[in-house]
Amino acid sequence: MTLHNTALVMTLKYVTKLPQLFPHKHWGWIRLGILLSLDCLVVFCCYFLAFLLRFETAHLGDQMPIFLQTYWIYIFSYLTVFYLTGMYRQIWRFANLHNAILIVLSTLLACVVSFGIVRLLNQTSSYPRSVPVIVWSLSALAIGLVRFSWRGVNNLQTRVGKEDSERCFIYGAGGSGELMARYIDKNSKLTYKILGFIDDNPEKIGRKIHGYKVLGPGEALARLAKEKNVSSILIAMNSLPGKVIRDAIERCHKIGLKPMMMPELSSSMDGDKIRPRHVDVKDLLRRSQKSIDNSSVNMFFSGKVVLVTGAGGTIGSEISRQILVAGPAKLILLDSSELSLYTLENELASLKSNSVEVKYVMASVTDIGFIEKLFAREKIDSVLHVAAYKHVHLVEANPLAGVKNNIFGTRVLADFALQFDVKHFLLISSDKAVNPTGVMGKTKRICELYLQAMSQRHGNKCKFCSVRFGNVLGSSGSVIPRFLDQIASGGPVTVTHPDMTRYFMLVNEAVSLVLQSLLLTNGGELFVLKMGDPVNIYQMAKQLIELSGKKLGEDIDIVLTGLRPGEKLFEELSYEGTETRTEHEDILIVHPSKMNVESTLAEFEMLLSHAEKGEAADALALLNHMVNESFAPRVSEPLSLQCEEPAIPWKTGTSYMELAKSSLSDYRVVAAGGLNEGSRHWR
Repeated sequence: MTLHNTALVMTLKYVTKLPQLFPHKHWGWIRLGILLSLDCLVVFCCYFLAFLLRFETAHLGDQMPIFLQTYWIYIFSYLTVFYLTGMYRQIWRFANLHNAILIVLSTLLACVVSFGIVRLLNQTSSYPRSVPVIVWSLSALAIGLVRFSWRGVNNLQTRVGKEDSERCFIYGAGGSGELMARYIDKNSKLTYKILGFIDDNPEKIGRKIHGYKVLGPGEALARLAKEKNVSSILIAMNSLPGKVIRDAIERCHKIGLKPMMMPELSSSMDGDKIRPRHVDVKDLLRRSQKSIDNSSVNMFFSGKVVLVTGAGGTIGSEISRQILVAGPAKLILLDSSELSLYTLENELASLKSNSVEVKYVMASVTDIGFIEKLFAREKIDSVLHVAAYKHVHLVEANPLAGVKNNIFGTRVLADFALQFDVKHFLLISSDKAVNPTGVMGKTKRICELYLQAMSQRHGNKCKFCSVRFGNVLGSSGSVIPRFLDQIASGGPVTVTHPDMTRYFMLVNEAVSLVLQSLLLTNGGELFVLKMGDPVNIYQMAKQLIELSGKKLGEDIDIVLTGLRPGEKLFEELSYEGTETRTEHEDILIVHPSKMNVESTLAEFEMLLSHAEKGEAADALALLNHMVNESFAPRVSEPLSLQCEEPAIPWKTGTSYMELAKSSLSDYRVVAAGGLNEGSRHWR
């Protein structure tokens, strides 16, 4: 006979359906009557038992008159105190520690009141004073058992009703796992039957959580799943990094288990939606939660005028969102794409405060005339320069366009930032700037060098800094959205090389750290975000295929296409040993390259000259030379951020071509100026 057919199960089902037998408006009074009757019976029995224990006898004998004269006082006091302390307003099927404390305090108060009434009635001459203490102990225990039995009956009925549900393990015996087990036990709509926990902490193995045993580590998952006939596993490790999640999911797929994730409670406030969900790609890439000083970031931007270039892109739009929340006086969002700005405007509409002025500017960062007027008009405090050509193979095929947009655009903004007294200038760089093999990475490295040179020449007149990090999830052209599109269309999934690795970070986390970097800069720094462990792209593609419910080699294939021009098998964020820690554990500073500022700026101008004249071969040769030199010390003198003021001011009308043809000594004099009418044909 199965458990469902036992008398206990049938009784539980009828008890839990008892409220349905009465009209809703009457059930409250009926429930109160049941509780009052139970409390009267419990107090009477406890009081009687207290006398028996006090006099160590099976009958009261001479104490019977005292008992009969006083028991009603205890019953009346208990019911009155329970009503006043809210004992009858609790929902006992959700009973917890708070309710247990309430029971203990209420019964204690009831005993004190009862003894006080007995004494006021002058019935204490032969009344045993130890009886109230015994009554309190017994009644607290008995009433606690009665009240918590409501919760026990409800939980037991829910568990019994899940005998035929999907059998599962919970992977993670921490706080998230405990919460998930408790919620599944209470919710009959969640059709999961928990067989136990899996956890890699050896100290937890063998112990129990809510009656479920921690069976073993992840390495024993195959054996345990076979023994318990489990078909799915609920991953409850919300605080652990993506690598742990990827390893757990890999184990599940190897033995045919269906992995599900416990949702974040912050995004699941609706009780009906707190249920295990399918694994998302964000789960595979997340990292341990790090502290972000949001209050200081908000204070930094509050009341300021902020310019964000490339605001319509993935990183730029997230920067715009986070700065908008901080409450700047004015937020200027610049992008060359009409569609991107239109989309961003719609996204920010719900976040916009009436106190924040938001301007959507459609322009190119290489438009000197427009950018100059923008800086002159808006009195900008901070610039976050995100705009860039970033797709490696496209920039490789169009190198001069990459030089003009990435390098010249940075030059335009940086020079005007100096000219119009901007306080902070932050450049979004890339991990591709380290040992770059493609034009895109080399242009980013040159931009880093230019800001470093400007800091050394001009000190802290404007605090220039760069932030270098890897890929962010969901950015345009990112490999993971491309994989998902290929899987949705039936494949094949294209991967360049089975050994290719990349760094990944969630965009909101990356932007939070970027904004945090602004709080740390003193001018001239090259910050690097700690990206965690690199991810193997081929393995990521396999996991995404498996998560979609398809089988690799049967439903969909992976095709290796080979490296494209400018691509690398792996990326680096810095040379080992060249970085130091900052106040924030996830932000490092790379030691700046020692440079001859005048020589570097002269080469910079020559590079722009080659690009302006369309001399691709010369531009690429100089680009390679500058990048290679930047990773080796050029001069032995110590780095200094203080520079001499130029003896002769920069002359209006001097073109970059003329600057490039001048000698290094001449360039030292003229390069300290800004941009001019002679270069406006770069638009």
